[in-house]
Amino acid sequence: MSFRTELEITAKLNLDPSIRIITSGSCFAENIFSHYQQLGFNISCNPFGTTYNPISLARQTRMVLSGTPYKKSHLCKNRFQYFSFDHDGTFSDPDPEICLDRINSKIAEAHLNIRNSDVVILTLGTAFTYSLNHHCQDFLDVVNNCHKEDIKKFQRNLIKADVLTKYLRDAIRELIAVKANLKVILTVSPVRHLRDSFTENQVSKAQLISTCHELTEKNVSYFPAYEIMMDDLRDYRFYSEDLIHPSPTAINYIVEKFSSYIFDISALEYINAAQKLLKRKKHRPIIRDSSEIEAFKLKTKNLEEIHLQKYPWSNPIRIACNPQV
Repeated sequence: MSFRTELEITAKLNLDPSIRIITSGSCFAENIFSHYQQLGFNISCNPFGTTYNPISLARQTRMVLSGTPYKKSHLCKNRFQYFSFDHDGTFSDPDPEICLDRINSKIAEAHLNIRNSDVVILTLGTAFTYSLNHHCQDFLDVVNNCHKEDIKKFQRNLIKADVLTKYLRDAIRELIAVKANLKVILTVSPVRHLRDSFTENQVSKAQLISTCHELTEKNVSYFPAYEIMMDDLRDYRFYSEDLIHPSPTAINYIVEKFSSYIFDISALEYINAAQKLLKRKKHRPIIRDSSEIEAFKLKTKNLEEIHLQKYPWSNPIRIACNPQV
């Protein structure tokens, strides 16, 4: 007797482990990035910071493709610091030049990365958007982040699937025009946005899932992260203490499913080898004998050198903390 409906993913992309990946979007994009970065994959993430709505994500994609730098006139200022409504708070600073440098260095880096990438992963968080009632910049409509400004400055809207589809389709076409064999993977964040209420969260996710299915074509595929969380795991033991965010166990399960979806056998073999090396690097010896500790470290270093020789395209294995989804 089965007590669980496991979501089986039959379609696979079968990509090799040397691919170059960009992840953009909600916190789930950060989870994917953190997982694969520490295993040595060539991956980058969120040049504008965490982004939840597809309208901002589509606009950011165009900005990265153009590589046009920001100017001081594009920034806004509150009592404490300069910031951009296109970016999250990690870019903000009391000094406008520092703020601009953070923004423009990321845009320049992402401009090169996106033109050399093999896979772009876009993670959609919510179909609700916030727009400024009085524009701070001429080109700004939907904001990526409200930066804790007075909520009266914004208008909240639920964007329907047909509008989201248009914005994302145009951005994806521009991506593929730059690199014809680029793979675009769409997914919906497994986090429930209960601040929007239970009903509004479901309505929002429905718009996002419908959008993703409308956009699925030759170069564009869909990974069901939200469905895995809701219909496969579907138990509060797989949530963190806030009962909203997936637990580390759930995140690892979903990312493992993602690995089996995106990668071929050689990549899965590489992941297994990298995870063994990562586990060794995380090991904290109980013994106090310094000579044994040094011997352990030396062997670990030698094993990593062998690993990098076997996989010359990979980056060093690094210990990283997974952010919450």
